[in-house]
Amino acid sequence: MFKFCFVLLIVGVVVADKSGRSRYSKDPIKQPYLKRHARQAPQQQPAPVQAPQPQQPVTIAVPTNMAEQCTAAECNNRGTCFGTKQSPICLCSLGYAGTRCEETYCDNARDCNGRGLCMGTSSRFTCLCNFGFTGERCDTETSTGVTVPAVSTSAPQQNIPSKKH
Repeated sequence: MFKFCFVLLIVGVVVADKSGRSRYSKDPIKQPYLKRHARQAPQQQPAPVQAPQPQQPVTIAVPTNMAEQCTAAECNNRGTCFGTKQSPICLCSLGYAGTRCEETYCDNARDCNGRGLCMGTSSRFTCLCNFGFTGERCDTETSTGVTVPAVSTSAPQQNIPSKKH
């Protein structure tokens, strides 16, 4: 427990009147009057005030298992680490993803053969193929230039007009 010492300083004027009696006034308006009619009392130097010393030394307990701050190494040197080595939080640099910045974003040229827009990371991505290409990696060229979804051809034939010879 800390102890504090407060000293209250009251400013006033101590004067002696003509009879030698000391008079004290803290009223600033009366001070000029008293100065004119009395001489100032001899000034005394105040004694220094000492704060009490603590009776016991102060002890601060620091746990021995304090966690160490993490570094960029916890983020595979691909980001900034916040938190501790035991619980790192990685803010990945541009182009990297994952809890430890271990993933890279997919690349249009590499992962979609330059024929589509790649979305996701290099280990898990989807290609949105350009016009004229299809396939998981946009590696198949369509003959008509149009990707048509497969539809069932088992429609009833009775409504289709027949050709007459």
